[in-house]
Amino acid sequence: KLGKLGESNGSDVSRDCAPVQVITVDQSDSWVNVDDILLFLPHSDPNQIKFLWASEETGYRHLYVVIAALYRGGSARDFPTTDSSLQPRIVSRLQITQGEWEVLNKQVYYDDRYEMVYFHGLADTVLEPHFYAVSIRRPGEIRRLTTPGFSHSVEMSEDCSILATVFSSV
Repeated sequence: KLGKLGESNGSDVSRDCAPVQVITVDQSDSWVNVDDILLFLPHSDPNQIKFLWASEETGYRHLYVVIAALYRGGSARDFPTTDSSLQPRIVSRLQITQGEWEVLNKQVYYDDRYEMVYFHGLADTVLEPHFYAVSIRRPGEIRRLTTPGFSHSVEMSEDCSILATVFSSV
């Protein structure tokens, strides 16, 4: 049973819990497709977070690398403050895939050693899902890793050194 924030009623809610912070939003007057593409990436600045996420703001689902600064209290102008809640501000937003095709709502992989993102998409044809790679250092330059003429479903190892594909021409 949940009570008011801060009440001790045996729930996990307490006044020590920070409120949820919204970092970025997708909005539409008609429809927003929900996907599970969100991957937090390593970042050297402890006051920022870096993540990969998908958005359909162009009309097609594409991948973005977002860096957000996290400030305590109101905003960067108000820093420092006694308010302990985090206030995010987008520092950069880099679109790494683009075009009149869609990134599929499947597992996305990140190789931090080479700053490569691996994903399923329909860049070549809507009839054949393929597996692609794109470098964060060279956004927009995707490379297909699977053989044309087949539909592919790929899984990768955690370190992105091995992939296995199941494919079919049926």
